[in-house]
Amino acid sequence: MYKKTKTMLKNNILDNAENEISLIDNEVKEILEKYSDKSIEYFLNLIVFPSLDDSGYGIKKQKLYCFYQKDDKNYIKTGNLAGFVRLDNKLDFRIKSRFGGEKDYFLQYMICKVFNVNITNLAYAVSKSDELSVMALLFLPAYIMKAYGKGLFRSYKCFKRNDDKVRGAIDVARHIRQNLLFNGKIAYTSREYSYDNHITQLLRHAIEYARTLEIGKLLLSHNLELAKALQEIECATPSYAIQRRNEIINTNKKPFFSSLL
Repeated sequence: MYKKTKTMLKNNILDNAENEISLIDNEVKEILEKYSDKSIEYFLNLIVFPSLDDSGYGIKKQKLYCFYQKDDKNYIKTGNLAGFVRLDNKLDFRIKSRFGGEKDYFLQYMICKVFNVNITNLAYAVSKSDELSVMALLFLPAYIMKAYGKGLFRSYKCFKRNDDKVRGAIDVARHIRQNLLFNGKIAYTSREYSYDNHITQLLRHAIEYARTLEIGKLLLSHNLELAKALQEIECATPSYAIQRRNEIINTNKKPFFSSLL
């Protein structure tokens, strides 16, 4: 969720334009100078669509913005991106399209065209604190389909079983606790490939959260191919429980593929 931070850049910055910034304190100035002239690829946590690897427009080499002073005034000039930026987890500002109005319907229109969604009946009267969440939801169907196109992710998972089909290491202590003598069952632990893992669970939690919102319901029900993908994700995550949401999020904060690099 979007949270207010101590330091805010109140101006709405326009893309490809020289933007004058007034009344900024030293903390804001220091952060802006720190990231000035940095290319897009420098910002590891910046979500860009299309992705830097998929884009043929040289986006990764473009500068996010340039900060400079002229005639005792502060200016920012941005590149060809529009959206939300947070720097050092303190400074927030929005880069708007030059063609958008106060509520930037043009940016909404462009996102809908890029992601092939139809939300013409969406009321854009959301607060500024909700705009980031709304924009993030617009990305969700496209990223679900991109992930689904590569197949559901499988990983090893430990299962504790108690039956007569031993397929792993016998758990002696649990066997003594759970089984009477000669009942034909053996307690054991097996390690098997499963679709029901923390990555697929994270995707399921994102989907279920989106379904609690009106705009989320619209976005997740606009075509049959997406509906099929959602159904497969639901079938692959039978252990889904809303109470485990924070646990799943925290588990996925840890780098998963670093050991494979």
